[in-house]
Amino acid sequence: MSCVNSYYAYPNLLELEAIPENVKGTLEYLWRRSVHEGRKIRILQFFDVFVAKEGLVFDRNLNLIPETRTYHSDGEVAEGLEKARSFALSGGGASIDRCILGKSRGATNYGHFILEMLPRAWMARKHLQVDDWPVLIHRASADLVRTASQALNAIGVSDDKIIITGEEPTFVKHLIFVDGLTQHSYYLSPFVFQCLDEISANIQADSDKRIYASRGAHSSRNFHEENVAARKLIELGYSEKFSGTLDFQSQIKMFKGAERIVGVMGADLTNIAFCHPGTTIFCFMPNTASEVLFWMIAQARRLDYREIRCTEVGPQTGSLPWDRSIQIDPDRLARIVSA
Repeated sequence: MSCVNSYYAYPNLLELEAIPENVKGTLEYLWRRSVHEGRKIRILQFFDVFVAKEGLVFDRNLNLIPETRTYHSDGEVAEGLEKARSFALSGGGASIDRCILGKSRGATNYGHFILEMLPRAWMARKHLQVDDWPVLIHRASADLVRTASQALNAIGVSDDKIIITGEEPTFVKHLIFVDGLTQHSYYLSPFVFQCLDEISANIQADSDKRIYASRGAHSSRNFHEENVAARKLIELGYSEKFSGTLDFQSQIKMFKGAERIVGVMGADLTNIAFCHPGTTIFCFMPNTASEVLFWMIAQARRLDYREIRCTEVGPQTGSLPWDRSIQIDPDRLARIVSA
């Protein structure tokens, strides 16, 4: 099926320090793509396949089905192939009669699941007679599996229809896969937001209008001296909220009711996809982050999005090079979020 075009505007950007030229070139190219041409959405079915890693699918001859590669590296594909080959030669292991594929590279990240994997399951169920089919998801952290299961419950998938597997291969006799909904940093289909709208339509918004979506004091990417920043925001009337401690419906309520949201770039801010048009978003980001996802969500939702690029300090604490603390003077922070 075809998808309509999307039209994006250049972001409201505040550079507190210069973005490195090599990063800026990439970002400028992405920010200036005003027309995002609608892509074809395809619902594919495969028979007698092996699912390995975070959703790599190999056919019975151990050929990779390219649509399922998503963001896996060459090394990860090679590792998945070797595991699938060993599995096939052993003649044993886990087997599933049928399922919708609800896992892909990035399955350990809440944002990727909500924007990419959940809408695939929703799309298959909406357009095919597969309401009784299980959905296969990845064995991520216990918290993420719980939230992912709650999100699937919200589109009508009961707990007994959720199958959880890790990176080990699984043989699937009949598999459905939805292709074309997303490409990280390049494309978000409007169908993604139709899925999220259906989920949130009957959920009542919370009453808190100013939200600080905190990542907690010890996360891999945060304000330098986070406790000082949090205290300043609370003084300005922002309620400090920790999305990671909330169930899926409570996260929707929180973001749906807010009028102003402050946060450091991270998976929690994916929830701005549930905000009403016109909600003001202050997204604080490391200077070297080659990331435009939150701007894209804000454009699709017609939010008042402000991106603040900040100096990075301290050691790298996560898998990405920009997983470092960001530095901003507390008074400067206050002036920005009070604007």
